[in-house]
Amino acid sequence: MLFRQMRDVFFVGFFSSLRVVSATALALLSLIPVTAYAQTGPTKCAQVLTAAQVRAAVGVTLKVFVLPNAESGVTECAWSRTGSAEASSGPTIRVQFFERTAISANPVVSSPEGYYEMIASAAEEIAGRKREAVSGLTAAGTRAATVQGSGQILVLVQRGDGIARVVLGNVTKAQATAIARAISGP
Repeated sequence: MLFRQMRDVFFVGFFSSLRVVSATALALLSLIPVTAYAQTGPTKCAQVLTAAQVRAAVGVTLKVFVLPNAESGVTECAWSRTGSAEASSGPTIRVQFFERTAISANPVVSSPEGYYEMIASAAEEIAGRKREAVSGLTAAGTRAATVQGSGQILVLVQRGDGIARVVLGNVTKAQATAIARAISGP
């Protein structure tokens, strides 16, 4: 009988401790914000388009959120005015950068030129409008185009290290062109 009472006391104490530890761990995990993926580290999409370039192109400071990688060689960043009253009406920028390794691994189109054409053609078909080439690019081996959608503008830039696909909301054509020039390099 004494053994049973000692065992019961032990289990009650053990499970009470376990319950406290579990509740504490759960409380700590709930404090981690959903924006834990919001990083500004050396991710390629955040290097392709920097905060200074965004500010120069659209005239406002936006915050970058690096999104989880969907596949190897592809990075994605979203720029917005989070937390402000103007966030819903301000400019939004979503950059997908496809590195050459990701492009060459594509089973459909494995050359940068073909990949650029595939994305541009799909955008033209969806928007029902032709692409417009961006002039005045100074970096060798780059090309850029815009496709005007009904509420957004697609900017597509081919560089030596990959292709940037940028979807812009609440921006002007001039701002979209400035973004394309910034991504294309000096």
